[in-house]
Amino acid sequence: MVRTLFGAIIGLYLFTYTPGAVAQDKKSASYHLLASNSISIVPDRDIQYEGEHAPDWKMIWDQARELSRQKKYKEALVQYELLFGQKDNIDEARWEYTSISLLLNRVKQAQTQLDILLFHDPDNKKYIRAQAAVSYASHNFLHAAELYQKLYDEYEPEKDKVQILEGLVASYQSLEEWEKVLQFIEELLLLKPAQRELLIQAIKVGLQLQQHQKVEAFLTRLETFESQDTIFLQLKSQLADQMGNDEKAAVYWQQIIAIDPDNGKVHKQLAKYYQRHSNVAMELKHVELLLKNNPGDALLIERAADLNLRLKRADRALDLYHYYLVILPSKDEVVRKKKLAQRALAKELLVLVDNNQGRTLWKDLLKVTNDRLGVYVAMASLLRENGNVKSLADVLIIIYEENPDDVEVGKELALLLQEQGRTDELEKILSLQNTYVIPTPTVENFPLKSATEVSELEN
Repeated sequence: MVRTLFGAIIGLYLFTYTPGAVAQDKKSASYHLLASNSISIVPDRDIQYEGEHAPDWKMIWDQARELSRQKKYKEALVQYELLFGQKDNIDEARWEYTSISLLLNRVKQAQTQLDILLFHDPDNKKYIRAQAAVSYASHNFLHAAELYQKLYDEYEPEKDKVQILEGLVASYQSLEEWEKVLQFIEELLLLKPAQRELLIQAIKVGLQLQQHQKVEAFLTRLETFESQDTIFLQLKSQLADQMGNDEKAAVYWQQIIAIDPDNGKVHKQLAKYYQRHSNVAMELKHVELLLKNNPGDALLIERAADLNLRLKRADRALDLYHYYLVILPSKDEVVRKKKLAQRALAKELLVLVDNNQGRTLWKDLLKVTNDRLGVYVAMASLLRENGNVKSLADVLIIIYEENPDDVEVGKELALLLQEQGRTDELEKILSLQNTYVIPTPTVENFPLKSATEVSELEN
């Protein structure tokens, strides 16, 4: 039963491992490499002793074995330690103690006993295999690989071959020696041809090595398990993408999304695919789906804003740039893009201001964007460039009412209203100021970009 459990979980380890990934589950593999040395911990029989009165050490040993057979491993270890206090030269008992320690993942205790056992019998293959597992658990992957390789080269007992090959695969994986990993996985597949997880691992390593013919052969074998499985489709897409057939890869990605609509990894791959093919609308679709599950991702926010701006959805772009600058307020490039979005939206709405609907628009703009003041500032810049002084004054009134501390806007607005003879509105504006002297007309302007600078910015 322990052997079956070990095989199943090592299979799971191989299945979940991604070549080159830092977050490899070495801990799981380590435990089960250790456990594989403990498949048969103690014999079913008690200690045979010829003599009229059995010594105390025999009774302690029998008790330790009985506790082990009952799976009371911690209690059994205590009895073995009592045994060593009375008789410490029994390697058979020491190995039983070591096997239990390995099963309980007590690596340091196991190492202490293995040092003694290997000193007494340095060529004992079960001791060497246990030492290899302990070395792996201690992250000494090179030593583990050397010991498993020694077992493989010198012994190759059929009953232990699967465990030795699994040890070689795990060790060389940790060392990122992918050619050797693939070599030993292929040998494991000869012994376990119907092992789906091993086939998946072989495909992943084959992709790492770009051995496309082998990968295609493994995929053909894997297809007998489940052709519409998302893992199978992902592997097919990786092969197609690696071979430069991104259109075929995209077909597999779409099939995955049909099965697993929230697969962020595939949405990212499809977003990149549509970016390469300049399909802005489809790229935006997948970027927004990614953003739904990662609302604080600044890169996704900026990309979604850029795409919306390219699709002339200036209101949506503006809000996304605004949100980005809440997260990262000092990003100059995004500040520049936000001004472009403000200007684009202002152009769309300019006709309403020209038709004396500036006040209504100001109220309605709350439903459109969180940055209506920025839009009106951009609108003022456009009106100034067009020489539309009446509409400019209308817009500046709203801007100044929103922010009466802005001295420069106050100066420009007062001049405009005076020139247009709009005395009632001028008095109202002056009442917003504590003290104000009408300045001599100058070319001073609200600090916005000139038409030339704006043109350069847009280009």
